Amino acid sequence: LRVGAGRSGDVAWARLSRGPGPDRDMSRAGILTEHGRTQIRQGTRTCDPTQVWTLGDPLFVSVRSYEVALLVPVVQEASVWLNQRFFGIAPSRKGWTSGGGYAYDDRPVVLDALLAEWEESQKYWYRFNLRFLADSRNLFFMGILYVVYQFLVLIF
Repeated sequence: LRVGAGRSGDVAWARLSRGPGPDRDMSRAGILTEHGRTQIRQGTRTCDPTQVWTLGDPLFVSVRSYEVALLVPVVQEASVWLNQRFFGIAPSRKGWTSGGGYAYDDRPVVLDALLAEWEESQKYWYRFNLRFLADSRNLFFMGILYVVYQFLVLIF
């Protein structure tokens, strides 16, 4: 589930509330109102995909298509351990859930839980998030670097 919310706070909300976008509830992190959903369904308003962010803790978002699914829980647990060890930050979600967390569900209870999780994740100016290590593109690049390094060691 995605909403228009970013670290820049009020600037992002102001930008989203202007223009031809659908109606949003700014008191609930820019979630579409019922009228906004109707506007999108009828085709009278559209959303700009470049102004859409993930709702919930970025560390626990669902597995992306470019990530190695088997590595995601490992790097999530490593990130949680590092955050607890060095910063004393408790995880916003207890353990890795199959499917990568919440499925799309616009019930108020689920949205409120995701909003609370997102707000909790924004309280800290820095946290470890090793999700980039599960990205297949990064793994491929690191593999190329390793092969080049081994080649250079063999030559010299």
